[in-house]
Amino acid sequence: STFDVNVYSNNSLTEAKNIATVVRNAFKECGYRCKVFEPLDNALDPNIKRYVGRFTRAIGDGDTLNNQ
Repeated sequence: STFDVNVYSNNSLTEAKNIATVVRNAFKECGYRCKVFEPLDNALDPNIKRYVGRFTRAIGDGDTLNNQ
């Protein structure tokens, strides 16, 4: 499975990154790999900072998403 996560902050890029790091750690605890973890420009409003993460994991028959 693959999940794309977008984190937005109207305060700072640092705040967006800190929140995205919490999300990344939670996905890693569930066995996901982080393929993308970077800031992106927000074309609609440059005052709102954006951080993007993409997480992937192969899920097999009988597999669960519980913390490992």
